[in-house]
Amino acid sequence: MVSQIGRTAFKGNEAKWKMRHPSDIAQPKFDPRRRPDDFVESLRRTTSNILNCSIRDVDVEVKKHYFAVSWRKSVKFAKYRSCLLHYRIRHVKEVTVTAVERCQRHLAKECRTSDVRVIKAIRFFVDEVIPVVDHDPDTKLVYYVRDPRGILLSRWSLSKLPLAAIPFSKIDQMAAYLCAKMRRDLKTALQYREDHPDQLLIMQYETLASSPVSTLQELYRFVGVGVPSDLIDWIQYATQAAKSDGMVGSIRKNGSEVSTRWQHELSPEHLRIIERHCDDVIDLIYSIPFGYR
Repeated sequence: MVSQIGRTAFKGNEAKWKMRHPSDIAQPKFDPRRRPDDFVESLRRTTSNILNCSIRDVDVEVKKHYFAVSWRKSVKFAKYRSCLLHYRIRHVKEVTVTAVERCQRHLAKECRTSDVRVIKAIRFFVDEVIPVVDHDPDTKLVYYVRDPRGILLSRWSLSKLPLAAIPFSKIDQMAAYLCAKMRRDLKTALQYREDHPDQLLIMQYETLASSPVSTLQELYRFVGVGVPSDLIDWIQYATQAAKSDGMVGSIRKNGSEVSTRWQHELSPEHLRIIERHCDDVIDLIYSIPFGYR
């Protein structure tokens, strides 16, 4: 989700203020059946507080989470992290509520001086996010979709288990659940984009990997800001680097190779199981006209 105020482009660590969404913290094992009745309203309120820089009103557990206190990729969180270190009790690693209350002013200041604010959210459905977008017309939703074969291979790779060690019954279960979720989500996203083309952009992972510059230009056009020239230089470096920086890094020796890895690493039996549950989802993904119209 992106909330735009002013005309400054969001790039790297300088002109955007990015925060992991509290749903990533509250629901580590995603199961929509366990949502409390007031979840959507709570989501809307918390997201609105983040995007509008009402940091004091954001739940303290969000501001104590790993991504806020230890994730070093965000330069804009550096002063907040340093402040927390100052207030930590000797030999006690946990961040205290008192430390958060005294240091959150740094988050608020960085947020207020950023013209574009971004929340990366991965653990809820589009129809749970729509009330957030409807509530604030300055908020835009970027819906990022990937081939389920690539998603599942990525998840299995992160588990650090050899693919051969994962039972086919588990693969079957994961594929069925993932594509049931994607099927519902895609249909909702397409309908909302049909009704609100200026509020929702659908982006395909594979398109971004194979054509990063033109895809980013489309994204910036949707948000309504210009693409900084140095960002183009960084993208070209990040997708053609001398070496990659790990599974969860952002630097790749061959940016497009990651998106097609499943074609070489999944066996015919893996593909048969996945495609039995996901054929219609895969067809839908590759038939969608992506981009901002």
